[in-house]
Amino acid sequence: MSETEDLTYTLPPDIIHYEVKYFLGFSINELLVAATAGITVMMLLSATVGLIVGAVLLVLLRRYEAFGNRTLPAYMLALLWRRVRILRVEAPRTFPSSQGRLEILTWDDEPLYSLEPE
Repeated sequence: MSETEDLTYTLPPDIIHYEVKYFLGFSINELLVAATAGITVMMLLSATVGLIVGAVLLVLLRRYEAFGNRTLPAYMLALLWRRVRILRVEAPRTFPSSQGRLEILTWDDEPLYSLEPE
């Protein structure tokens, strides 16, 4: 085995937001938030209501792959924000150093779009 093989390892795809999942895919913070809220409601109201509140919080705190690895409330807010505010993307026009016409071609070498310098 060479020296470089000993030093190679794979990183998680998103190391900044990496958290250890303990129980059913929940991190320790999500479990603590749901348990604290559930126990508080159990002390104030009843055990049944506290269990329901804890379960609902776990569902709301879970990150879903279908929602872009977001929680359900975060996804709903992002969806609402997208519908309220329509995004417009502007990109600068850049031309090669030659002052000629720029043509964009398809894979079959058919002209798709052409730009003339101003």
